[in-house]
Amino acid sequence: MNINKLLIIKIIFINKKMIFTYCSNDIIYLKNIIKKIIIKNESSNIFSSEYILIQNKYMAQWLQISLTKDIGFICNLNFIFMNNFLIKIFQLISHNKLTCHKLNKNILTWTIMSIFKKYIFCKEINIIKKYLKSDINDNKLIQLSYKLAIIFEKYTIYKTKIIDDWEKINNVNEIEDNNKWQAFIWKKIIKYKKENYPKLYNEYEIFKKIKKFLKNKKNEKKNKIEKIRLFIFDVFTLSKIHFKIIKKLGKYFNIYILFNNPLKYIKKKYNKPKKINNILLEYWDHISKNYMFYLKKINKNIKYKFKNIQANNMLQKIQKNISHTKKNEKKNNFLFDKHDNSISIHICNNKKHEIEILHNYLLKTINKNKKIKLNEIIIIASDINKYIPFIDGIFNNYYKNRRLEYNILEKKNKNEILKIIIEILNINNMNFDLNEIFNLLEKDDISDKFNMNKKKIFFLKILAQKSNIRNGLEKINRYYKTKKYTWIFGLERLILGNFLKEKNGPWNKILPYDYQINISNNAINDLQKFIKTLIKWKKKLFYKHKIKTWEKIINNLIKDFFKRNKYNIKKIIFIKKIWNQIINEIKISKYTSTIHVKSLLHILENKINKKKIKYNLLNNKINFTSFPFIPLNPYKIICLIGMNHNLFPKKEKIMNFDLTKYKKNKCDPDKENYDRYLFLKLISNTKKELYISYTKDFNTQNDNTLNQSIIITELIDYISNNFCYKTNEKNNFIKNQKLIKKHLYNLHDNIIYNNLINNIKTKKANIHNIISYNKKNKNINFKNLLKFWNNPIKVFINDNLKMNFEEIAINNLNKYESFNLNYIEKYKISKEIFNNLINKKKIDDSYLKYSLSGSLPYNNFGKLYWENTYIEVKNITRNILISKKKIANIDFKIKVNKYNLKGSLDNIINSEIIKWTLSKLNINIIMNLWLKHLVYSTLGYQNNSYILTKNDYKLYFPILNKKIAKKYLKRYVSGYLYGINKPLLLPIRSCWAWINTYFTNKNNKILINKNLKNKAIKDFYKEWYGNEYYIGEKNNIYIKNLIKNIDLYKIKEICKNSKKWLLPIIKFKKIEKIKK
Repeated sequence: MNINKLLIIKIIFINKKMIFTYCSNDIIYLKNIIKKIIIKNESSNIFSSEYILIQNKYMAQWLQISLTKDIGFICNLNFIFMNNFLIKIFQLISHNKLTCHKLNKNILTWTIMSIFKKYIFCKEINIIKKYLKSDINDNKLIQLSYKLAIIFEKYTIYKTKIIDDWEKINNVNEIEDNNKWQAFIWKKIIKYKKENYPKLYNEYEIFKKIKKFLKNKKNEKKNKIEKIRLFIFDVFTLSKIHFKIIKKLGKYFNIYILFNNPLKYIKKKYNKPKKINNILLEYWDHISKNYMFYLKKINKNIKYKFKNIQANNMLQKIQKNISHTKKNEKKNNFLFDKHDNSISIHICNNKKHEIEILHNYLLKTINKNKKIKLNEIIIIASDINKYIPFIDGIFNNYYKNRRLEYNILEKKNKNEILKIIIEILNINNMNFDLNEIFNLLEKDDISDKFNMNKKKIFFLKILAQKSNIRNGLEKINRYYKTKKYTWIFGLERLILGNFLKEKNGPWNKILPYDYQINISNNAINDLQKFIKTLIKWKKKLFYKHKIKTWEKIINNLIKDFFKRNKYNIKKIIFIKKIWNQIINEIKISKYTSTIHVKSLLHILENKINKKKIKYNLLNNKINFTSFPFIPLNPYKIICLIGMNHNLFPKKEKIMNFDLTKYKKNKCDPDKENYDRYLFLKLISNTKKELYISYTKDFNTQNDNTLNQSIIITELIDYISNNFCYKTNEKNNFIKNQKLIKKHLYNLHDNIIYNNLINNIKTKKANIHNIISYNKKNKNINFKNLLKFWNNPIKVFINDNLKMNFEEIAINNLNKYESFNLNYIEKYKISKEIFNNLINKKKIDDSYLKYSLSGSLPYNNFGKLYWENTYIEVKNITRNILISKKKIANIDFKIKVNKYNLKGSLDNIINSEIIKWTLSKLNINIIMNLWLKHLVYSTLGYQNNSYILTKNDYKLYFPILNKKIAKKYLKRYVSGYLYGINKPLLLPIRSCWAWINTYFTNKNNKILINKNLKNKAIKDFYKEWYGNEYYIGEKNNIYIKNLIKNIDLYKIKEICKNSKKWLLPIIKFKKIEKIKK
């Protein structure tokens, strides 16, 4: 063969473009292939573009820094996603660049809305007409259109055959009924696009245009794409059409597919694989199997390179077994020792507890191994945003020697101005109660605009409460148009109070509120200005507007509520940019109907959720992230948190009209299999330790593994099948599984009082040795005893732990409701009537004062409430006035268990303790009387003790023998001494609800109502959790710090305590009607 022929063959070989495929379990090896190819510079043009297709932006960060370290400065290196790469190719080969990159889902949403409005009466979409029948302000329409836009976008990538079928058919009636309406909408979208924006393309159209271009052999623009070199670096979410276009593009420029796969596949006869005996691969390897299926179709010559793994611990043995699995392989029988901590599973009580345990683990691990850098640790959750408050609170709560620096990747954007704007745009959903208004006013940007500071706001809040502002700006709502209880009503009272006194009576049916607070009139004027601005925007945002009006609205809103400064200018520019994007998308869609603010809010919130704070992955910090935004480069320690069965793997919620769920292709999206494969890759990429945690289910206390992810169960089954202790070599699976679970699982007790009291140790001791807690002080104040039995948990935390929390009285029924009063308001009114009746004063003046000040419920509701309260209070006062001769007090000192109980008894009338209550009778009042009755009887007084109630009933404790009274008093004093040293689990309200149902006193005998056992538990839960009318006991700030979660064991202990401390009350209490 002559030299010329050889030269021609060599030139042809050099110019031939190819697809090169590499598969390895070593991501560093794959990265080095890119490095070698770039260094060789095989491209004939040094200015040619290098494109690297990546799975996520964090992989791009890792690759960029790694390649820069290896090679130095690299020019023309572009990291890109698949859809953007296709657009880039299309722009290179098109005569004119695209005016819009592609028909995105937001433009599609408005287009679909426009089509629905125009063709709603067409019989083809009659099914949608029924759905939208009662649609207020297009709420349903925008949601349906947005969902449909997402589904159509999926069709253009994964269900192109459906698109082809729809576009070929002229009459949509030929299609099945279930799909007819979708086909109708799609054809209208195509028609709209051709008429308005012929160069606006969806994903499938871009693919078809590229395919058509490549078929044209005479096209002169092919030389533009021949200068490209493409690396596809570990992208395993490509669709069927992506593989097709890669195959075609491989004829024009070199494409290098680099696939990091944990499993070394059998090369021969891959299309008919034999069963592999590896349970992990059977469960978790569907994605890579499908990916390899398509890789084989575009290039059969796959180069495999799998590194050998040194199997020194359990994790490495699993990695090796995954990597080198062979067909028909028998199960292994690996041995491991008790000191192997390469895999650990941690069971925690809640998310906060999970982060506390994680932090302790990381500190311990880093202190043990100083070579581990912080950026070699990654923590992954199914949704990291749910953990952010706990991460920030715990990881920032230490001094320098214990503090761990961290990043939170994919963190939601914390643009406070944006949040305020969303609140204001949502103004017509507000009640305008005190909380809502002052929450807005306390925002720095708003307070700055309206000349407010913290001191002013604090005093204004007090004034607003005192002037009985409840809700509404000018009126309660559109049904009740009175201005009483509203902000305008309250402000009028405050302004009038500058000139008139409340004691002088009303002026023009307004009762002045003459406040005694040192606050300037300017502060009230500024508040009035703020309220009037809200009124203006409430009216403006109530109506629908055309797009031209919405375009101007954002500038006016920012002008009215914000003062521009150097701190917020960037945030304001960002907000305007997003708003203008939405407006431009609506304009492109040619949507001409009026738009309600809720439709814009729906799109705005979706856009904001995609805007995440970006961090540098490779600075020396621990990285927190969410599935699926995972940098899949190697890490020394990988921690997976929140691995609960309902959170991971995620199950995709598919709409019932989504056709992608039918006849799936191999590479169609599947969230569950995607998460499983990510888990497999994470195991393979862990160098030293794999840490897994989840929160337990308190309703399944006997088995803490029931709440774990199915993936953990599968991992445990695999380990149980392939590993054993030396003591269990005979392969007893059940026994072996128990031993392995004992080794792997770490059940953590609750860290009860955060990090402040971690070191407190409580010993299991009986009451007698606990009583010696206070040898020096032998006196017990009776007031302290009463206080303890009102809430034992609170006193333990106050006195023993020296911790005080701010208790906020909460009433689930809105305390700013105009038709109801909260407990404090009811008590004040009852007391006002009570004092007037006791002192024999007229109550008409009081009624007028309460009515005009807005202290009574709206209209006739207030009058009726006043009359009913008057009758109830009158019954009590009548009985008090009958028996009221002389009220006496008795001071006492009683020796109990070597302690001196000191105090006094009040309200002794006719040698009887007589108390009365204007509120609902509850266990706190009853317990208070019971303890006083025990003291009274111990002192030798043989009389009854009473509580008079509003409904003509009295509860009393009868005469009690001195010895019996002393015996019970000793018990309660002992309980007090026990409870201030060690927490006594006695949520007294919930306990009383249970015991009052379960036990009854019949003829001085305690009977158990077995038939009411379930009802008693329900009553306990009802009082514990509360409902929409009153707050549950579990929300008491002290109780919820001790009892994080209620479970069966805690309920048993609580019921046991209830019997001990509350059953005597059931035994001795009597209730009877008051004789008139």
